[in-house]
Order: sequence, then structure tokens, then C-alpha cells
Amino acid sequence: MSERPDDLPLVERCRRADSQARELAEHINQSLIPRLTSLRQSSKVLDSEVVTDQEMLDRMQDVLSSADHAARLQSTLDALLESIEQEAREALNL
Repeated sequence: MSERPDDLPLVERCRRADSQARELAEHINQSLIPRLTSLRQSSKVLDSEVVTDQEMLDRMQDVLSSADHAARLQSTLDALLESIEQEAREALNL
């Protein structure tokens, strides 16, 4: 997110937070979990001719890359939600 959440109207922050949450959930379900499953299954194969060290390294790197992307999505979502919470507290005098 290039702009600060506080610079956006509250309604837009809520829309973006909703969109960001959906994107994060989709990424976890369609990318991170399948990659973790693949790595887990590969780690159980003891034959180095079936699953090479390079394949394991590649799968680990895929998992790390996917986890980094999930962390970036989560960070953006957190910033939006914190901004929404702050404005709601101010509006409610809490």
C-alpha cells in the first residue's frame, strides 16, 4: 500500500481491509498450504533418487517465499485495521 491508511476515508479503509483479508486468505489456501503440504510429503521420502536435495531446497524456498508474501499481506492488513480502530475509538470517545 503506497499511501498511509490514515490518509484514506474510513469507508475506503474498510473496503481495503476486507479486500486485503480476502487476498490473504486466498493466498494461504491456494499457495502457502499446498506448498507446505508438498514439502512435508517430500520430507517423508527417504530415497534421495526420488526426491533430491535440490528438490527439497527448491520446495523450502517456495515455502519461504510464500510465507514472506503472506507476512507482507498481513502487515498491510494490520496497518489498515489499526487505523480503523483508532478512528472508531476517536469517534466513540473511547
